[in-house]
Amino acid sequence: MLTAVDLTHALPQHLLRVVHVGAERQVTGLEFADSDLEATAHPGDLLLATGALPDLATRLMAMADASGPPAAGLVVRRSALTADLTAACTRLSLTLAALADGVSWSLVWGLLQTAVDQARRPAGSGGGSLDELFALAEQIAEVIDAPVTIEDAHSRVLAYSGRQDDTDPARVSTIIGRRVPREVREHFRLHGVFRRLATSDEPFLVEGFAGETAGTWVRPRLVVPVRAGDTWLGSIWAVRETVVTDEQVTAPVRGGRRGGPAFAATARPYRTGPAAVGGTGARHPPW
Repeated sequence: MLTAVDLTHALPQHLLRVVHVGAERQVTGLEFADSDLEATAHPGDLLLATGALPDLATRLMAMADASGPPAAGLVVRRSALTADLTAACTRLSLTLAALADGVSWSLVWGLLQTAVDQARRPAGSGGGSLDELFALAEQIAEVIDAPVTIEDAHSRVLAYSGRQDDTDPARVSTIIGRRVPREVREHFRLHGVFRRLATSDEPFLVEGFAGETAGTWVRPRLVVPVRAGDTWLGSIWAVRETVVTDEQVTAPVRGGRRGGPAFAATARPYRTGPAAVGGTGARHPPW
């Protein structure tokens, strides 16, 4: 199990040091802590506070619920470290680490993400599950004649096909950052895309749109949910503007079923049954 304390070893101690050691919780991904924190944070995230958030301690306390703190750990600049924040992390049993001022967040993200990716590979697999998903993405892309990404239930990229240069800025950012950009995720969330993915087995089309930020326009996509029983494992996304034939649609559907074991080995799933969504102490999914 990869914990926040384990991840701090990805950087030299004089650059990233642990201020408070909280309860051991598995880190399954990284997330920026910003104004959308409440909508995007996940219990398995290591939060990176890259900007000024004077009310961060209060917000973390408010986000905690019966099932525990809102994340697996928190990284802040040393200059942003306050007594209130340290006290909040102590009360939440949340690991807190301080990053030296002047260190590039891009560098930190890259090093930490590499460590997370390595930890997510099944023991002894040699990366086989990820290799299977990359091969699956290429197979689907060839049949459907469109560039494909395979993503987990938190919009993190697990694998992708070739031809990504002929897509849109959002897809390019998704590949580089290994996750769908925040503005695009929020647009999909507001338009019910993730809710539909979490509750349906049927493929569907998502319309394109122009983002508020320059260079974030998004072309239409064919989206296929991937599930295992009442667990939403992730989805397959193909950038496609022209009509898709019934035969082409079956390719990602069959691919999702065939790739289920590889999905289960690498993805961060969401249980979507009644116990997960409406049970006592359950967290509300970000749909």
